[in-house]
Amino acid sequence: MKKSAKIMAMSIFCMVCVVIVTVGNVFGEACGAGLKSVKTEGAKTLLDPVKTDGDKYKVLLENEKVRVLEYRDVPGAKTTMHYHPDFVVCSLSSFSRRLILGSGKIMEREFKIGEVLWNPAHEHIGENTGTTDTHVIIVELKGNTPPGNK
Repeated sequence: MKKSAKIMAMSIFCMVCVVIVTVGNVFGEACGAGLKSVKTEGAKTLLDPVKTDGDKYKVLLENEKVRVLEYRDVPGAKTTMHYHPDFVVCSLSSFSRRLILGSGKIMEREFKIGEVLWNPAHEHIGENTGTTDTHVIIVELKGNTPPGNK
């Protein structure tokens, strides 16, 4: 990756973090008590990706408002089913991905360097279906309700 593309991607990521932390500070009481490593929805267990796929996820920052994760994988890599609360993804590489949602729905997607996407809380299996490594930063918001309970 060119140095200018890395700088641009990291600048975008930093702006997103500032917005999220600012919103979290302004609406702190509305954010709730924080994310546990495992949440439950009725009898269903929603698993923490750091626990299920610790070889791919690295915690960069965690406080009472957010958890910032770095995720990396290689072509053909696949995660186990796991859960993310509402989150923002900043792509630091271009890659192809298949997501198999908890509902069984399958989504195919191409990501470009510097893309920043909002995602509502959900559980999924992720698979790198392309020929390039995946490298993203994920900013999870703490205190949001598991899917189906909003």
